[in-house]
Order: sequence, then C-alpha cells, then structure tokens
Amino acid sequence: MSDINVKKETIKSTKWSATGQYTNTLVSFLIGVVLARILSPSDYGIVGMISIFFAIAGIITDSGFGLALIRKRDATDKDFSTVFYFNFVVSFLCYIILFLCSPLIAVFFNQPVLRGLIRISALSLVIGSLGSIQYTILAKNLNFKRPAVISIISNVLSGCIGIGYAYSGYGVWALVAQSLSKTIISVISVWFLTSWHPKLYFSFSSFRELFKVGSALLVSRILASVYSHFIPLLIGKFYAPEALGYYSKGQRISLLPNTAIYGVVGSVTMPILSKIQDDDERLINVYNKYIKVFSLVIFFVMFLLAAIAKPLVILFYSEKWLPSAAYISVFCLGYMFSHISQLNLNLLMVKGRTDLNLKIEVWKKIIWTCGLLIALPISVMAVCVMTAILVQVSLFINIYYTKKMMGLGYVEQWKIFLPYLLIAGFCNLPAFAITYLNVHYILQIFVGITLSSTLYFGFLYRRRDENLVDLINLTPLKKYFHLK
Repeated sequence: MSDINVKKETIKSTKWSATGQYTNTLVSFLIGVVLARILSPSDYGIVGMISIFFAIAGIITDSGFGLALIRKRDATDKDFSTVFYFNFVVSFLCYIILFLCSPLIAVFFNQPVLRGLIRISALSLVIGSLGSIQYTILAKNLNFKRPAVISIISNVLSGCIGIGYAYSGYGVWALVAQSLSKTIISVISVWFLTSWHPKLYFSFSSFRELFKVGSALLVSRILASVYSHFIPLLIGKFYAPEALGYYSKGQRISLLPNTAIYGVVGSVTMPILSKIQDDDERLINVYNKYIKVFSLVIFFVMFLLAAIAKPLVILFYSEKWLPSAAYISVFCLGYMFSHISQLNLNLLMVKGRTDLNLKIEVWKKIIWTCGLLIALPISVMAVCVMTAILVQVSLFINIYYTKKMMGLGYVEQWKIFLPYLLIAGFCNLPAFAITYLNVHYILQIFVGITLSSTLYFGFLYRRRDENLVDLINLTPLKKYFHLK
C-alpha cells in the first residue's frame, strides 16, 4: 500500500470512527452528568469495586483472538465461527465463577449489595460474547460506519434507561441497568446490521493457529487490566466508597480526551498499520505522523482540562464532586502521554511481537505494584501522583523495545512530540491563572478556554504548522483558511 493510500484509508476510516466516537463521548458525558447529579459518589464507588472482575473476565473471553483475526490476512468463516463458540463458552464459564464467588466478594468489601449486583451485571459477559466476532469482522474490513451507528443507538437508549432507574430511586442499580441494557441493544443491533452469522463447526487447527498469536497478548492484557484495577480495588477495601467514587470520577474524566481523540483514529491505526507491516521504513514514517498529529491536539486539551478542572466539576457535576477536581488535574499530567505508549505497543503487535508485549507488561507491572503500594497508605492523592510518575516509566520501557526492534529510540521520539508539549504547556498558563481569580466559575471556564485556545492555535497557525494544516484540511474549516 502506498503512502497516499495509507492516508486515504486513515481518513476514510476515521470519518465514521470520529462520528461514532465524538457522538458517543458527548452522549455518555451528558448522561453521566445527569446520573452524577442524581446518584451519590458512593454509588459509583460500589460499582468501581467490582470493575476488576468484569475487566479480567472480558479479556479472558476474548483471549487475544480478536487481534489474531485482524492480523490474519486470509481469515475464513471457519476461523470466525471457531472463535465465536470459544468466546461464548468461556464467557459462560466466567459468569458461573462470578455467580458463585459473589458472596465472597461482598464479604471482602463489606458491601452486601454486591452479591446481587455481580450476579446481574455479569450477564453482560455472556450476552456481549454473542456479538464480538461481528465487531471484529467490521474492524478488520475497516467498516466503522455500522459500529458507530450501533454505538450511538445503544448509548442513547441505555442512558435513558439508566436515568429512568436513577430518578425512580434505584441508586446503584441504575448504573447496572444502564450497562446491561447497552450490551443487549448492541448485540441485537449488530446481528441485524451485519451479514455474518456463525456456522455450525469448530476447527481445532484454526483454534491452535490463532491461539499462538493471541495467547501472549492474553496474558499481557490480563496483567494490564489487573494492575489498572488493582489500586481501585484496594481503595475500595481500605477507604470509604466515596473516596473511590471521587478517584474513579477523576480518572474517568481525565481519560476522556484520549478516548475522544486517540480513540477516533487509534481504533483504525491497528488495521491500517497491519496492512504495511512488512515495510519498516513506511511503518515508521506513518507512525511518526500519527504521533505528531495526536500530540498536537491531546497535549493542549489535557493541559487545558488540568487547568480548569475545578470550575468544570462545579458546573457539570455540582460541588458534591469537587474533591475529584484535584485528581483530574494530576491524572491529566500523566495520561497525556498515553497515546505515545499505545502507539509504541501497536508497532510491536503489528510486527507480530506479542511476546515482547507480554515481557513489557510484566516488567511494567512489577514496577507499578511497588510504586502504588508505597503511595496507597499515604493518601488517595498520593496514588494519583504516583500514577502520573509511573506513566512516564511505562513510556520509557515501551520505547526501549521499539528502539531495539525498529531503531526508534527514546530521545528520537521525544524530539517528535516535545515542541507540542512545551507550546501547549505555556499557552495554557492563562487558563490555569484565571481559576485563582475571584470570578464566577463559568467566567473562569469561558475566559480560560478562549485565551489559551487563541494563543495555542494562533501560534501554530502563524507558523503554518504542517500537522495543523493537515487537520484543518480534513474539516470544513479548510475553505476559510486555504492552507497548503
């Protein structure tokens, strides 16, 4: 595939990925605002206590087969049907285990409500497995239109259901109803809107072939999931549910920019990079371009969110959620580098080095465990600060292996994105300063966003930054700027 084809494929695939991602982010945000104003921080904390169990079960259900199918160029109906039945059986076994273990989990957290909560919520694992292969096929074919439509429909309908339950006084069960109904609607929709359906056969040779690719990824994803949910689990155990609610809300909000921005093109980079996996020079060139474009936007948005977190929390979630604002600011300073780490891992995976991915995760999680266990007894804020530090450690480790395999080292990569980091940090100083003035929080938000955005994008525009030019030329704004 030529460079221009890579660009066209990215733009074409991003169109519907962006439509779905931005619409869903907006819908989820608005629904989350309504629910957060009705429900209490402890309701979110209770749900956060059990998130680790569902995350691990979901990864085990997939077992890395999704990526293996995407990477396999000549995947057949035999391969898809084999993985479909495997996913269903494993998801059912995971449900049985969670059902039987729910009383023990409720005792561990001293929250009796968790027993019934787990047994109902875990149904989404089995139901979700029935539509996983259809989504994999759509991603493999770079068809992001149908997933976007399905996701929008399921988010809106399930959000209405959740809000209805919340207004009716069901408390934490409103979050369960929202999550479960979203899964049901998504699966029903993808079955009606896709032509593929499982055939009545299972191939052990196909299973073994795909498992060789997915097995190392399975272990690394389990490790990553365990450690990403490990600290919330301990916070839920040793601190009040409200503390976990504030922590979870702060983490979730700080991840929104990466989800909304990297999630748009990030979801299509793996299939596209897989198409040029045999041409290292082209692979690196495309990777460098992705890093620059993502960094241009993500660094600015993350700095801005960190700066105006306090007035934003008051505006959207009310003052009862104010303690989460400080967590948002600290998380943003760490997570702004997540897209770089993920793209480095994508390079390894498209080259088929899932073994390196596993090795990386093992080393990173050993380091993360030591750091976070040191911070946990101090305070929840100490955990946030340590997380931001450990993100940088993870970035260094990820790049180290990219350097060994493709010659793209730590210093070289910092040179790629450092200019945008420095400019974004400097231009967001006005937004940060305005929050210390004795003015209304809405005025703080409006003035902060206006000043910092004008400084940042105005500076890049005057420099005729090539990546800003590319972004503008992808939007309707191009007819007003005429940049080349």
